[in-house]
Amino acid sequence: MSTRIKYDAKTPHGQLLAESVDRLIEATERVIRVRRAIEAMSADTGSGTTFDQVETELGMLPGSGAALLTLLLDAEQKLTNANVYAFRDKLDQG
Repeated sequence: MSTRIKYDAKTPHGQLLAESVDRLIEATERVIRVRRAIEAMSADTGSGTTFDQVETELGMLPGSGAALLTLLLDAEQKLTNANVYAFRDKLDQG
């Protein structure tokens, strides 16, 4: 018995399912890309990390860069743990 779930991606709801999975994968990749950029822009001063460049580049209030990085790390962990790639691989668009 196959563990793949067959569906028709040409139906309205099948198309919605296919697009949803694609968007989850795209979101995962974008969160990772943004997190890496923020980490690259942050600077280790020896006595801590400064997010001055991050805050300037993103038009953020001073002092909010670390909180943004924390949110991105949390989102990345949740999206990665969801393993949307394995989810996609279990679907068969027919």
